[in-house]
Amino acid sequence: MLGCMKTADLLNENSKKKPFRFLMAQLPVGWLIIHFTVSVFIYAYSWCMHNELPEKSEKLAADIQHMMQPAQMVSYLFIGVPLVLLIVYVLRGKTVLKKRSQFFTPLLWMAFLSGVKLVIPATPFSNGIDTFCMNAALIVWFVYLLAARSEQ
Repeated sequence: MLGCMKTADLLNENSKKKPFRFLMAQLPVGWLIIHFTVSVFIYAYSWCMHNELPEKSEKLAADIQHMMQPAQMVSYLFIGVPLVLLIVYVLRGKTVLKKRSQFFTPLLWMAFLSGVKLVIPATPFSNGIDTFCMNAALIVWFVYLLAARSEQ
């Protein structure tokens, strides 16, 4: 049943599929905003280093990141609302999934990986975990959906 269905098709009620599909379409919008802003300050850092301006590279990248932080915060609304709603629908039994699938929803894995970052020493690895947490959470979710499909 999970075959190649859209995420909104996980819902049992047809009346809620269209609004949920719209909300789920906001996920890539938020993802693109976040990745665009991160790419801009990484590019600024890289450009400075390539043009032999290392003393300015960190400050410029930090300034650009600070300037783009409001856009990143807005992007979390695009991401958070549909992911919270997904957990609510799973917990209320409004999906074709079993309630145990709540443990595989992206928001919980994002929170878990962000929590891991808080307990390990500050290193480039810990920053990478923080940056990768959304992508990793979506990978876990899609792998779970594939596994759930094979159970059907």
